[in-house]
Amino acid sequence: MHLSRSLLLLGSLALLLLLPALPAEEAPVPFYMDEDASTEAPGALEVDRPPNASPHTTQVDSSPTGNNYVHVADWESSSLGFSINASGEWSGKVTVYSSHDINIKLQFSIVVADEVKGSFETTTETINGGEMLLEGSGTLAHTALPTAGFTLRIEAQWNLNVGQQPPGNATIELRYGSSASPDLEGGIVLPVGHARAIADGAANHDETGRKVIVYARIEDAFSNDYLPGGKAGYTMRMGPQGESPWEGSCELVTSKGTWMQARFDWSYEGHSLPAGNNAYSVEVTFTDTLSNHEWSADFTVWVDIPAKPELEVDAGTTSRNVNPGKSVTYTLTVYNSGSGDDTVLLSSAGTIDGWTAELGDDDFFLAAGDSKSVQLTITAPSSAGDGEKDNTVVTARAESDAGIHDSQVFSTTASIPPDDWSFRLDLLGSPDITVRDRGEVQFQIAVTNKGNQDASYTFSTISNPSGAFTASFSPSMVSGLAPNEAQQVQVTLSVSPSYGGVDGTATISASLTGGVSGSESATVDIELVQSGFIDLRHPNLQLSAEQGGWDSHEFEVRNTNSEEAILIYFASESLTDPTASSWLSFIDRDGQPVSAQSLILIPPGGTETVTLRVSVPGSAATGHYTMEVWLSNDQHARISEKRAFSVEAVTPTEATSSSLMLYGVAAVLFAGIAGGGYWYVSRDDEDYDDEEGDSDEPPAVAPMEGLPVASVEAAPVAAVEAAPPVATTTPVADVTPVAPQPAPVQAVVAQPAVVEAVAVQPVVAAPVVAQPVVAQPVEATPVEAVAVQPVEATPVEAVAVEAVAVQPVEAGAVEATPVVVKAQVVEDEDEMEFS
Repeated sequence: MHLSRSLLLLGSLALLLLLPALPAEEAPVPFYMDEDASTEAPGALEVDRPPNASPHTTQVDSSPTGNNYVHVADWESSSLGFSINASGEWSGKVTVYSSHDINIKLQFSIVVADEVKGSFETTTETINGGEMLLEGSGTLAHTALPTAGFTLRIEAQWNLNVGQQPPGNATIELRYGSSASPDLEGGIVLPVGHARAIADGAANHDETGRKVIVYARIEDAFSNDYLPGGKAGYTMRMGPQGESPWEGSCELVTSKGTWMQARFDWSYEGHSLPAGNNAYSVEVTFTDTLSNHEWSADFTVWVDIPAKPELEVDAGTTSRNVNPGKSVTYTLTVYNSGSGDDTVLLSSAGTIDGWTAELGDDDFFLAAGDSKSVQLTITAPSSAGDGEKDNTVVTARAESDAGIHDSQVFSTTASIPPDDWSFRLDLLGSPDITVRDRGEVQFQIAVTNKGNQDASYTFSTISNPSGAFTASFSPSMVSGLAPNEAQQVQVTLSVSPSYGGVDGTATISASLTGGVSGSESATVDIELVQSGFIDLRHPNLQLSAEQGGWDSHEFEVRNTNSEEAILIYFASESLTDPTASSWLSFIDRDGQPVSAQSLILIPPGGTETVTLRVSVPGSAATGHYTMEVWLSNDQHARISEKRAFSVEAVTPTEATSSSLMLYGVAAVLFAGIAGGGYWYVSRDDEDYDDEEGDSDEPPAVAPMEGLPVASVEAAPVAAVEAAPPVATTTPVADVTPVAPQPAPVQAVVAQPAVVEAVAVQPVVAAPVVAQPVVAQPVEATPVEAVAVQPVEATPVEAVAVEAVAVQPVEAGAVEATPVVVKAQVVEDEDEMEFS
């Protein structure tokens, strides 16, 4: 029988896969047509697969039916173990034989108590003197199938092909009931709820075992042969109604003839159940072997739980070591897993002499299902020997019933450990530190004594690169730190002025003192951010100036800090000659010098244009000089990268030297000529004025050729507008007195210049009337050049005239340096002075 059932399931698999998903309470079951049947004698409708034998037959009326159905036969199911439901998509098939060519279709119907509950038709098929499988499907509304069973009814509608006459021996029949061919397994597949589970009696409460025993009646409407026979085939979950259930276990399965009994044990150990008689939900699941469907059945049982507490004492740790004279603390938890509230009395016992046991709480109310944690402190005496052991027992009792109790033993052993100097150094905060503009930055570290001895610590730092950073600590030393205590220390980190990098690390170390070795460290990553930026506007800037000359270059500086303004000046050094850095000066856009005493304020994100001026002294050695410049702030800290450029000091050109000589000679000549235009004579306080037509003429003054004038080296000045050329006048040997006429003098604007003093050679002046006066030379002193205004010459007393050097202009001449020369003649009575 079991083999036939397996074959039945395999044969129906293809049909079952075509069916839609069914409700959990129904599963498709194949029903097979068996036995010969007729309108007078119904056949059988079985759930067992038919044997491999000759098929059964049922005759169809041999007369054509036209458009009407004629009753072929009925097939009746066996009685059911209990009333079941049927619904959903169902199907049927049967093989039709005809000895003549016909068109035929069938109608399948479910009949309950002579009432048709649902039907479907097959398609019309043409049979040409042989067999053909006719099949179809339909949807069955919810139908209750009684224990008496139900009936399958098949009706037929057939006709001859057009133009044929009814034969005298035509045979039409249904063939089914043989597994020799799938087409001969006539029958239907009907979704029915044929298995169930219900409570089998009242639940039993095992108070001692803290469990509930539940029996379930497991049934299949067709036979208990289709139900699991072992414990593994059944599962069960249970819990108070409205709460989450938990699993029980199937302990026994017993066959009761037409049904199976399953026993389930449901433990509530570790759970608290409500006191009194309360409803509990039970869910039983199993899988049948007829339709291979998992069934889930729910039912309710009532359980009466007496209202009384149930105490449990638990602790995560029950064994520890303690130093003599020290204490250890345990945490224990008391649970009331019973169904009744009560007051808990907590006590300790068994503590050995000299030791003490102290409970944090020893009398408290505990409701059913609640718990409470209590601390137990065990103290060992200072005299406890190494390895001495104490076993203290803590007991929890219910105040209402001393028989309800639970205990826990706590074992504590005296131990004299070796000296432990371990400690930990922690960096408080992020290990990434940003330092802006080489300022100081502060952060915290913490040293924690993890040993068992009081300890002291000192602190140090190691920077990478070496010497890049330094640190100070406050306090500089931590003394007498007790075990398990911590001390915070403030670290102030500074950047070395000589460090030119952009990042690095600092390792902070704490070391034990007092002859004990050991250290711990923590490392911070440091990033240097500089607010200043120099843009020289040329990647390889080169400046050039002659000895005694200068050169300049305009560039830009920027404040990269978008939040704060900066005050800056420029610092520099020469990599070639340290003294050459003094050649550099800086001027802001307003022409004001920039220095450590005169700073530039650059707003957040702002820029400033600056002029770099290089003044090469005349005494400087010619050659190539490499310079570096950077920005410093008002704290004199470098806040930018260094920018390098070069200065080339060169020898002055030949044209420049010759021009200077010429300018000096021209200046002296001009001074002499200008001085000859004025005369002053002093004779015993009498004034002498030349009259027109006076016969007395002064003798001619013989011009004296001056000695060569030394070359003049002047400081560089800004480019000036060239003065017009000065005409050189040759001295006149004989002078004839004439009426004085105004002498137009062209005004020459002299350019200011700073010059070195030039010694003037003696000049001999011829006497005006009788005796010549020898002028003694004096050393000329440099003075500021002034603009000469046109002078109208008149015969007046001679006065000293200050000779003003002018700047001659020659074609192709370089910048000229004006020289001011002043000649002073020593005055004496009856002597003439000129200047």
